[in-house]
This record gives sequence, C-alpha cells and structure tokens, in this order.
Amino acid sequence: MKVLLVSSSSGSRGGGELYLRNLAGGLLSLGLDCKLLMASHPQMDELAERCQTDGIEVCRFEYTNTYHRRLRSIGAALDGKQVRSAIAEFKSHTPDLIHLNQQNVEDALDLMQAAAGVDIPVVTTVHQPSSMAGLKALAGRTRDWVARRVFRRASIPAIAVSTESGRTLSQFLGRELITDDSRIAQDSVVRVFNGVPQPEHAGRATLRADWGLGDREIALGCLGRIEHEKNPLFVARLLSELPEHVHVVWIGDGRLRVELEAEISRLNLGNRFHILGWQDNAARLLAGMDLFLLPSLYEGLPLALLEAMAVGLPVVASDIPGTRDAFVDSESGLFCPVNDLEAWRSACDTLCSSEQQREEMGAAAVKRYTELFSLTAMAEGTLRVYQHLLATQSS
Repeated sequence: MKVLLVSSSSGSRGGGELYLRNLAGGLLSLGLDCKLLMASHPQMDELAERCQTDGIEVCRFEYTNTYHRRLRSIGAALDGKQVRSAIAEFKSHTPDLIHLNQQNVEDALDLMQAAAGVDIPVVTTVHQPSSMAGLKALAGRTRDWVARRVFRRASIPAIAVSTESGRTLSQFLGRELITDDSRIAQDSVVRVFNGVPQPEHAGRATLRADWGLGDREIALGCLGRIEHEKNPLFVARLLSELPEHVHVVWIGDGRLRVELEAEISRLNLGNRFHILGWQDNAARLLAGMDLFLLPSLYEGLPLALLEAMAVGLPVVASDIPGTRDAFVDSESGLFCPVNDLEAWRSACDTLCSSEQQREEMGAAAVKRYTELFSLTAMAEGTLRVYQHLLATQSS
C-alpha cells in the first residue's frame, strides 16, 4: 500500500507535525510504502531533516499554508490555483491513499479540496477541533461556516486523536463519532489514539548530576512550552509548598519564561526550580525524573504525558478532558482539579513520600502506554482505517 502523508506545513515543532513523523515511522515498521509531503518553506526544514534522519522519504512542494494568509482559511478555501497545483502534486506520487494532517478545523482546507479531487481514498487527522467562534477568533463564525462547507463537500472521514477531541469534532461537523477503528463511515469521525515512540534512556545518575541532584532529592518533571495554557506559574507556587528536597525540572521555553523566572525569584526557589530550555530529543531527559507534572489549563492528548508514561513515570495531571484518555486515576497517576493548590500539594506529597507507590504506578503507566499509546498501537489503528477505506472503494 502506497500512502502519501500530507502536512499542512504550519511548523516543525508542534505536536501535530510530530504526529506525522511518528505515524510515518510506525507505518514504515508495518511494511507500508509511505512518504511525507510538506511545503518547501524554510520553517519546515527542521522537521524534514529529522524525518529523513529517521529514514522517512520526504518530498517538498510550493505551498502557502493557512496561517501565512491574511484571510486565513477563507483565503485558502478560495485559492483555486493552489488547489489545482496540489491536485497535480498529489497525482504525481501515484498513492493508493492520501492522509492529510490538519492542526485545526480551518487548517489546510485547500489541501482537503485537492485531495477530494484526486479520486482515491482520503482521510484527514484534525488535532484541535474547537470552532473559531468558540475561540473568539476574528470573523470566527464565517471561518467556521467555510470549514464546515469544505468538509461537507469533500466528504472525507476524519481521525481524532482522543475521545474528547472526537466528541468536539463530531459536534462541530454534525457527524457520528466512532470509537471502534475496525469500522468507519465516509462521513464520520473515528478515534485513533495518538502514539509516541519509546523514548531513549539517558543515564539517570548523569542527568541528575547535571541538574545538581543526588539520590535523596525528588525531581518533578515538566516537558512543554512555558506558555499560559501550560500553567507554569502555578508550578512555582506548588513547589513552594513542598519539602526542600523536592525540585522541579522544566524542559522547554516560551513567552512566559521571564515572568516564571521572576516568580521563582520571588519565592526564593532559585536552587530548586531548574529551567533547561529547548532540548534536542527532550524525552530522553525524563529518565532523570521521579514524577511527571501536567498542570495545564487545557490540552488535547498531550504527547509529553504519553512519553512520561512510556518511561515509567507516575503522573499528577490536571483533571481536564484532554488528559482523561491517558490514564486511570489512582492506577498510573493522580488527577487534580485545575489550580487547586491544596489538592496538588497533597498528591505530590503522597507520591514523593512513597517510592513503592511511584514504582507501582510507573509500571501501570508503561503497561497502559504499550497497549494504547505506543507507535505500534497508533500505526495499527490507522492502518485498519486505511484498509477499511480501500475495501469500501473496491466493493
């Protein structure tokens, strides 16, 4: 089976684009003939290079993504020239199936129209299903109307990477949500859980020595952008409530870094809150941690959480729709209400004080990751969708 994975080309570091890299690797491991198509814009160079390092064939083409357009989705949907150019590009690769990757409901509507015009099976993954009006975006109602119209006319089945995103997308499109990937209708939303590769294991002792931590200290890990939705200032306040031997190691960077550093200084946490910034292959650093924190205000199905589970870290996470698919409360981690400082302090105290409980929850996390969120599980679920679409077309 020849599969053409098509990136909406909105950047190299977002979770939606990493999904394509992970999916391509998983499909190749199952023996599929798979290539990745993305824009020739320089912002995609990093992802292209990393995919090629993984052994994934990458093709580039001239394409202006939705977020480089002044009118966003409206401009993309009305760009007949780009639609025709994309049709020609898709046909030149002679795939058996096209799989689009959309960051949100209004992204890459031109590519959707092009794929629908090639006359072979097409499926699209939509990562952020919220409506533009719901997000209070400029001209949100009009942009939602355009997106729904293109989805309706293209009649392409959609994949959602979590249960909650599937519910939201099915409501937005007025489609049935299917949580059993062994069946799929043409006008449906099917859930196939996101998956991540098993992270490489760096040496725990070496990592902790680099962070100035010994065996006695407990390292609480955070992996993600230092942005409002990740709730970094709350983590600083939480750490100030925990014993002196507890530290936070944050891997990532972002616009709130200066504000976070000011809060760390105000709370006198300079020796206990370690910001590592952006790191290549950041997931390998999880091996130096004892517990993973995800205090986000909102999420899809966060890849960092799945990576933490894959290396056997117990989790304390916000009890929000995007995290509830990932683990079962009190089995491989603990849920806490968003911004409930006392609940978070109690959960962290419980796990920081019991190595046995951390080990038991960590083992349960690895088991759940392997069954539901591994690269193999995602690739096999996606392949079942492909096989159903091809069988439907040939019948």
